[in-house]
Amino acid sequence: FSFCCCEFQESRRPDFEKMSLDLYYDEYSPRYYKILIAARYAGTTLSPIPKHEGKERLSSHAFFNYSTHIINDPILYTESGPVWGTNAILRYISSNHGSLYGASVSEQSLIDQWIDFTLNEVDPPVQVITLSNQGKYPKEHLEYDLIYSHLKEVLAVLEKTLSVSTFLVSHHVTIGDIAVSLSLLDFFKVADSRIKTDYPNTARWFLTLVNQPQFIDVLGKTTAFEGSNQLTPKPTEVPSQKKKEEPKKEESKKEAKTEVRKEDVAGKDKGSNKRAKKENNSAEQSNQPPQAQPQPQQQQTKPEKGKGKKEEPKPQKSQQSSSSPASTSSSKPVTLEEVLVIIDSEGIQDSGVTCKKHGWDHQDLVGILKKLSSFEFITMEFTKDSDHPRYSMTEESLRILANGSPEIRTFEAVPKDGISKADLDKLVGDDVKIGWGHCMKQKWLNLDKATKMVTRSVDSVEDVTRNLLSKLKTAEEKDEVAPLSSQEIASLKQRQLINQYVLKTYIVSKGPAFSLTFEKPATDLTAEMIASGSWKTARFKEFNFESLGVRPPGGHLHPLMKMRAEFRHIFIEMGFQEMPTNRYVESSFWNYDSLFQPQQHPVRDAHDTFFMIDPKYAKIPEEEYCKRVHDVHQNGGYGSIGWRYDWKVEEAQKNVLRTHTTAVSAQMLFQLGSQEKFVPKKYFSIDRVFRNESVDATHLAEFYQIEGVVIDYDLTLGNLIGILYEFYSKLGIEKLRFKPAYNPYTEPSMEIFSFHEGLNKWVEVGNSGMFRPEMLRPMNLPPNVRAIAWGLSLERPTMIKYGIKNIRDLVGPKVDIKFIRDNHIVRF
Repeated sequence: FSFCCCEFQESRRPDFEKMSLDLYYDEYSPRYYKILIAARYAGTTLSPIPKHEGKERLSSHAFFNYSTHIINDPILYTESGPVWGTNAILRYISSNHGSLYGASVSEQSLIDQWIDFTLNEVDPPVQVITLSNQGKYPKEHLEYDLIYSHLKEVLAVLEKTLSVSTFLVSHHVTIGDIAVSLSLLDFFKVADSRIKTDYPNTARWFLTLVNQPQFIDVLGKTTAFEGSNQLTPKPTEVPSQKKKEEPKKEESKKEAKTEVRKEDVAGKDKGSNKRAKKENNSAEQSNQPPQAQPQPQQQQTKPEKGKGKKEEPKPQKSQQSSSSPASTSSSKPVTLEEVLVIIDSEGIQDSGVTCKKHGWDHQDLVGILKKLSSFEFITMEFTKDSDHPRYSMTEESLRILANGSPEIRTFEAVPKDGISKADLDKLVGDDVKIGWGHCMKQKWLNLDKATKMVTRSVDSVEDVTRNLLSKLKTAEEKDEVAPLSSQEIASLKQRQLINQYVLKTYIVSKGPAFSLTFEKPATDLTAEMIASGSWKTARFKEFNFESLGVRPPGGHLHPLMKMRAEFRHIFIEMGFQEMPTNRYVESSFWNYDSLFQPQQHPVRDAHDTFFMIDPKYAKIPEEEYCKRVHDVHQNGGYGSIGWRYDWKVEEAQKNVLRTHTTAVSAQMLFQLGSQEKFVPKKYFSIDRVFRNESVDATHLAEFYQIEGVVIDYDLTLGNLIGILYEFYSKLGIEKLRFKPAYNPYTEPSMEIFSFHEGLNKWVEVGNSGMFRPEMLRPMNLPPNVRAIAWGLSLERPTMIKYGIKNIRDLVGPKVDIKFIRDNHIVRF
């Protein structure tokens, strides 16, 4: 019923447990906490550093300079450079952990599925609800029906999955559990108890996770399902003055707009994630910044009475994204088929020139070229960098070009007769802080501290920022040197309105696998290919023999074997010698008679012991020792009156499956007595024994027995108690009690009890005693030699350590092989 251990070669991966990695973060958020918790599970030491302190170190990498998506994401600095993005870092630090990122390819795929589920399905509704609760998202803009119905669907998926599984993947915590639970953390903190009732398995899973030591170490004690937020829509009441009946035509438009908004809420995050991923990949391939998407200009609204002029559209806060010089609204989409035709007909001598000729975006072209190059359709050769600095626009700069700079919009919002500062803040919106600072610095506006009224200091001003950006944009479109001074460029950079980069172009030639039709090469030889014969003509991708590859599957230690190794280590550390216990069949002589156990004892009946049929009898030891055992049983001796019965050799010769390893201890003591000079010894054994018992949740017909024996001159009960304290302290058991007991071959005998902190009571952890003279003296051992011994089972401490309630889940045909593979090594 046990499982063997097969050694396997570890893949060449970084030793994270011996490494300290720098983690650059921008703010404390669930993304940051996910990484810290995963690091606790993986045993990786992280050194958190505020991102602004590592700006110089990170800016040496071109990808960081132009990729603005990483501004808010944590960055992990590794041996090979920075890794940015929460999910990428999670996979990196868990790659060397046996089960955190899955123990097989199928498990890793399931974990990736849950990470994508978090990104696309969990984050959007939870973030909107969280921002609304924090007052950062106007509640009148929320589509409660849509958001809450979507969140219900998310929780329903989790509930169904967790109804048959403790965790999302396998029987242990993975980065999939960490990602999903941390995304739900803010919502569950404010959720009420009804959610716990409606989704009990999800609540059980979440509470189990947040109470793990690794979670508590990062998050502290987390309370959940004690708030007032329910999954019941709470539509915002519309003010009475806005409740006007609209014409049916307007209602139909409104319904159409609502439908668009619903689709946007449901698909916004998916689309933005896919778009951002595509832009980042393309940007990395071409060393260009991703194209910025200019925000649509919002419709102007009428100001309230007494507020002055009409309110300007409120530009959204800058994401500090950047765009390629070729990325204009007039750029044509480039397709792989078009690129293949152009390479075949005219070739590409300069990728930048080709983009201008066909109106393509350069980063899109380079992305396709990189893909073709990876499959050997083409060869790419770097030509040159651009002959002058190139600049790309951020989203903020595109809004300034469309609507004007924040300082100009702030200035123009002030009427000639003035306006209160509070009304000005409401009128300009989020950009008032930037605009107000520039206006006061240039002394365009005055603030009366007494009345809090704002008035103009000058009649008109020029939008210098907008003009500079317009000149720069025109120069970039014409591929000319920007007509701006170094001070003007520096001021735009300081406001993070532009990004500088180098445009790299390529010469493209046909490769060995060039074809006008692109067919992705096969990566694996499948059974279907072999059966159909299609492998003969199929084109396969070349193997990269330098890659680390997938960790080879190997054998896994059974929990019993792990515990056995721990006990064995403790005995050897204490100076014990292991006894040979590789013989399961023993004669009744060694199993019973040599231990001064009478032949009519109930344990020697067939309902307690397995008797062998073939061979039925065994040879017993030398006649002299056998006679001494006969005499002490029948007539007594050494201060004993014996058992007073007719001892039979035939009964002693019967073969049995050994009922305890003490049969081996008796043979080792007999060998010591047969030597010319006695030498003190310390022995131990850990092996299987067999008893004819009914099988239930805590008993089997076979189990492992742990036994320790010490034989020396003048040993006492005090020596036994002392060595028991030493032995059990190495197991982490400090509180011991001893109770007098009876054993046929030990006197005195003691049961060993330990205080169980979890159960809050004393539980039995072993049995012990001193071997009787009736057992030792017939072995020709000196009269003043004493032997002390103790024993316990291996299964009980294993079940306690691994939290197993039924022994049939530990050994036997019903054992879950996945449990054997995934369980951790126990350390005392």
